Amino acid sequence: VYFDNGQRSEIEENVKEAIRSAKWPRPIHWVLTCVPSVRCVFTTNYDELLEEAARNVSPRRKLLGPWVYDQSKPEQEKPEGIPLDVTSNRPFRPDVATPPDGHPLILYKMHGSVQCPDSLLITTYDYVKYISCWRDERLGMPKVFRDLLLKNSILFLGYGLGDWNFRVIWETMIASFPGGRFPIQSYAIKKGVTKFESAIFASRNIELIDCDLTLFARALAEEFGITIPAHPSSNPGNGPAGV
Repeated sequence: VYFDNGQRSEIEENVKEAIRSAKWPRPIHWVLTCVPSVRCVFTTNYDELLEEAARNVSPRRKLLGPWVYDQSKPEQEKPEGIPLDVTSNRPFRPDVATPPDGHPLILYKMHGSVQCPDSLLITTYDYVKYISCWRDERLGMPKVFRDLLLKNSILFLGYGLGDWNFRVIWETMIASFPGGRFPIQSYAIKKGVTKFESAIFASRNIELIDCDLTLFARALAEEFGITIPAHPSSNPGNGPAGV
């Protein structure tokens, strides 16, 4: 229908229905919300699985956001309330007690969210429109998020060079650094790494680790002593169980 008349309502509803069918966070969502030194999450996913995990971890994370790129709005929401220690890039101190309301976790959804009607980037036109204005302070990605990406070590999870829209943004951001090389050592977790991908990431100071994302999440959980709740269907009548 969309290709015939350009009306996106049907394709958007199909996408939303598929997203809503996923209701239980995956291991990587639990781990990201449980490791307090993970302070910012940038995602191109539309779902609310990370928010669900943040609501249920113990101790709870203080979720800031999610801030959402919403293409249906004439001007993007300016983020407020982000802690100074995050924006000033102060190192995380594990020896400091957990705040009563939990360690802050910033969440920015670059491609919209299922909770915001008409925000989803779905069509090629949506992505081209976003890329054309992402550096505009009013229309695209807020400056505070661009600064966070450029001032911190980044862990790329499941990101591949085939994700052309994010690659355009990323390459534009690091073009200002000598040789297009990101100055802070970063890492990428991806299954089935090609030689081309390995060379491209290495040239940008990003160590590429060939690993399944769920296996990586479970290894992190073991390292940090994190309990990943089992899916309710695997433990009927007893509530979540640690695995």
